[in-house]
Amino acid sequence: MQSNRETMKKNAWKILRMIGIVVVVATVALLVECVVFQQNAIRHKQKPYELNGLNRENVEIMQKEDLAKLTDEEENAIRVQRENERLIAEYNGEEYKPEEDETLVEKNEHFYRKVKRTVFDVKLDNTLFIGKLGLHVPLEESGGYQVTLYQDDKQIADGLFCSINPKIDAGIMNVGRRANRVKIVLTTQTACDASEVTLSIRNDFTINVLRYVFLFVLIGSTCYLLFQIFYGRFLVDKPEIVFMCLAFLLGGMIICGVGTNQVGFDEYAHAKTAYDLSFGSTIETTEAAMQMKGNLLPYFNNAAERALVEAYEQQVATEIAPDITHQSRMVRTETRVYYPMAAGFRLGRQLGCDFATMVMLAKFGNLICYILVFALAIRLSKQYKLLVTLIGLLPNNLFIASSITYDAVVTAFLTLGTVLMLNELLEPIVKLHWGKVLLMLFCFEVGCLSKPVYIFMALMLLFLGKDKFYTRWQEVIFKVALLMMAGLMLYNIFKPTPVSGGDYALVSNFSYAGDPRNMGASVTGQIKYIVQNPMAYAALLLGEMGTMLGDYLSCRAPFVGYAYLGFAPGFVNFVLIICYVLAALFTLRERQYYVAKDKRWFKKSALGLPYTLLMLLMCFGVSAVIWTSMYVSYTAVGADTILGVQGRYFIPLFLPFLSCLFLKRPEDQKAGRLIRIWNKIPARAMYGVLIYISVLLNLIMTYVFIIKQLNL
Repeated sequence: MQSNRETMKKNAWKILRMIGIVVVVATVALLVECVVFQQNAIRHKQKPYELNGLNRENVEIMQKEDLAKLTDEEENAIRVQRENERLIAEYNGEEYKPEEDETLVEKNEHFYRKVKRTVFDVKLDNTLFIGKLGLHVPLEESGGYQVTLYQDDKQIADGLFCSINPKIDAGIMNVGRRANRVKIVLTTQTACDASEVTLSIRNDFTINVLRYVFLFVLIGSTCYLLFQIFYGRFLVDKPEIVFMCLAFLLGGMIICGVGTNQVGFDEYAHAKTAYDLSFGSTIETTEAAMQMKGNLLPYFNNAAERALVEAYEQQVATEIAPDITHQSRMVRTETRVYYPMAAGFRLGRQLGCDFATMVMLAKFGNLICYILVFALAIRLSKQYKLLVTLIGLLPNNLFIASSITYDAVVTAFLTLGTVLMLNELLEPIVKLHWGKVLLMLFCFEVGCLSKPVYIFMALMLLFLGKDKFYTRWQEVIFKVALLMMAGLMLYNIFKPTPVSGGDYALVSNFSYAGDPRNMGASVTGQIKYIVQNPMAYAALLLGEMGTMLGDYLSCRAPFVGYAYLGFAPGFVNFVLIICYVLAALFTLRERQYYVAKDKRWFKKSALGLPYTLLMLLMCFGVSAVIWTSMYVSYTAVGADTILGVQGRYFIPLFLPFLSCLFLKRPEDQKAGRLIRIWNKIPARAMYGVLIYISVLLNLIMTYVFIIKQLNL
């Protein structure tokens, strides 16, 4: 009884100590937010300044017509649209005539838009600290404005630009400078009325909640991981628990910071499928949801604009009658990877949440699914838990898991399937268990539902030795079933059954022209070109693969990034490579496992040379198939380059490739001095340092690309 009381007392003190630490960290984070980041609001305290209508005495106004050059993306979109219209007209036997656009001017092989520029030269009543400068203008088309600041007729800032979305009729920019004169050049497609233009200047003291959470996670994770490096064992014993906490906090900040901005790869297309799936047979699409599907939601650049955007989204999500459509209750196979996001959409509607919250719940559904599957992969991995944890904390993976896209499900389930496969390869004597076999095949199947090309990863199981099976017939049945599963998935790329899905870039190959975003793309034409020029294509393929790999390894091309928000500098590639190599080399292979049939203990071995060569061959083969699929479906016929290949496509190959570094640990007696030092590094130190580097990298990227760009 006495010992139970002492145990309860110790546990109570641990809980109190933990609560105390959390309170201290929260207090320190609040002090940093107030003292460091709110000092301008404290030092330059002033009332909001607002001019309703700029047609007044202290404002000089000048208007002129001008031409604004379109961006490369806008020019390419116009050319692609015209080419597609020309092909349709040619197919119908009609004469093609470009649609006339009086505002569009083609000059020197570039496109320009006719615009009106209105210059407002505003003399302020006194010198003000301009924290945020906003211009409210009712527009029918998108516009923008550029600001130049003056202090006593001396120019102090120039080139500050802000766009104006007609859906919120405002554009707000962060400035952070003192000035007594502001020159604004407003660019619109039609002449604006100065009496309807409102200028606002604010410098409010406002706690930035997202930045406060960032500071709390930064300080808290630093303290915890430093403690684990020197004293703790929990990180080594239960890395999956630590991963779940860190991934939820890091991913949650991304979700809350991005909001409804569609900054992920093709996020609008994924949002459409997930939103529709959240209904039964009848789909009620509000105006807000329709804009989300069409990538037409207004984009916010700071916290002030975010409030306007979310208010607009909620207005059109409730006041406008929904669009009613119907769908089959039989869900296609490739659509099932959207279930986690669809569950978030449905939960948001059931709870009566506003539109922005409903979108974030859909993203949280994706994140939670990713975290649970990856945590299971970490738990089931034998001696390489650290490596799987680092892959799970890769910024690219966490960003994708915090967006509306199926890539998170693909990566998580393929990683879990690879973990189960590696466990079997590393234990060549232990017999296969039917439960593990079913789970392994299920993971590869789910991971390949929307990306069937990854099924080649599972073919490594064909090389399991006879010692893994109880009988010869068991081995034959297993390998035949595996081949049938892979064959059906590959068959469905070209000839999908009504409920199977498949890669629709290659469906109906005799009628599919190619990706409409690129001129000259044709599936049939490209396949014919490859068949007729196999050596030329092989040289092109090897050259493109080698160039991309060389660019990433030499840090010439950035890899770590948040999609359209931006990428980390190239040297970060090298930092991650070092971390992953160290984690792979640090695998604890000295643990033993017992084989009951043989009544013997065996040491966990490395893959061995045969499996290592096969693993490298598999990685190369899957990479080649990925490149070829983009050449066939996305690139113009006969092109001397392959378009559309992105580094994220190869993330599922990280673990199998790095497993080739699972080497046997040399004995201290036979090893050199450097190896003996390496063998003495405590596991808690390696875990703590490498995980902290990953967390710090995630935090830096979140602050630079999400907090500074979207939430200040």
